[in-house]
Amino acid sequence: MTAPRRRHARRRPACDDAVRPAGWDDGDFLLRATGRVPLTDRERWELGEAAGWFPLIG
Repeated sequence: MTAPRRRHARRRPACDDAVRPAGWDDGDFLLRATGRVPLTDRERWELGEAAGWFPLIG
């Protein structure tokens, strides 16, 4: 008899939280991090210096 497999909760890397406004879900983050959706002026303001790092994923 084999042991049942444990399901692990999906966890985001800590770096995501450093550059992700609280209102973004995973989809919002990926669209903006890849540059498919440009950052708004409000998002740039919220991100501060980190806005210059976008797109994060190339």
